[in-house]
Amino acid sequence: MSDDNTPAPVAASGSTAEAAPVPAISIWPAAVLREQLRSADAAARLRALAQAVQPAAPLNECVDDVVHCATLSADDPLALRVAAIALGSAAREQVGEPALLCLAAMTGPEHDVQVRIAAAHSLYRQQRVPAKAFAGVAGLLVHAEMPARKVAALALTLAGTAPAGDIAATMAAVSPAQWTSEGLAALVNSAGDSEERKRAVEQFVLRGMKDLPLVPGGVAAYAALARLGASSASLNALLRIAVEATDATHWHAALDALGALGPLAASTAPELGRALESTDDPEREEALCRVLVQLRPSAGQLPFKRMVARVAGAPDRAVAAHCMLLTLHANEFAAAARALTLRFADAGEALRKVLSKTHELLTGSPIEQPQAS
Repeated sequence: MSDDNTPAPVAASGSTAEAAPVPAISIWPAAVLREQLRSADAAARLRALAQAVQPAAPLNECVDDVVHCATLSADDPLALRVAAIALGSAAREQVGEPALLCLAAMTGPEHDVQVRIAAAHSLYRQQRVPAKAFAGVAGLLVHAEMPARKVAALALTLAGTAPAGDIAATMAAVSPAQWTSEGLAALVNSAGDSEERKRAVEQFVLRGMKDLPLVPGGVAAYAALARLGASSASLNALLRIAVEATDATHWHAALDALGALGPLAASTAPELGRALESTDDPEREEALCRVLVQLRPSAGQLPFKRMVARVAGAPDRAVAAHCMLLTLHANEFAAAARALTLRFADAGEALRKVLSKTHELLTGSPIEQPQAS
């Protein structure tokens, strides 16, 4: 027996028959979705959650039922993760305190990290982070997984200085060797405009820097001090690591920190431009180009002749990075159009798209595709 949702058999490998199209998902009405979300059967609830996150699902009518489903599925990480995604996808006006507190509970350390990431991301999507989520989200700032740290930092920006105590407790609970750029940046931001709090954070960082490994703690500490404006020495230290370190882990971390500082690190752009001019390493070129885009230097601070030369003769990865940088100053760098066109002739399909789009941004028109013979 079969029903309308049963996929047709797919032709075996090597067969000349075409595979049947994937059937459309039949969206359940709200009444059915509510009933299944509250089912005593775990498999039925998981199917209902999968339905709830479909674009056309009546999710906004079932937010309370998703919360109830999460309660019933407390020992099922997959179900909790999908429930968190569903709550983040609902219209903000339909997500009340029970749903926010449900998400807050999912950020706790007792849950799988993917559940915690999904919950923190959904709180960010809802643009509200209740106080009961502060400790759980702050704990993600020092997690080994970068996505966890990034989403926690984003979510906590919504709460201003309110999570300061939880962030401070998180950072104090780990050794300085476990400090992360996201954690210390959040600590600095939580000080707000209070000079007293800023100085307390500065002293905390300085005390922990003795014998601190460069990565991740040392670079994170220099970045925190730069955010505080404690001295130009911390910014210069990051710059020296970025341009002089031979260990890729070290210079990557320093470049990432400078990019995250944005305008605070604008003074480093000229030397980073000179570093770009002197390297042939595609990995380093790509990282330098990315950071320079974040810092948005003037056209005169960028090595235009070198950029054009690398478009003409560098590996694809480096060419794409230089294209990104060329678009910062389309008018000033329009003369690079000829190099883009010449490289287009022997570029692969993926790079051709980048070259053509860059050409369009510089000149107003894409590169014309060669006519097939």
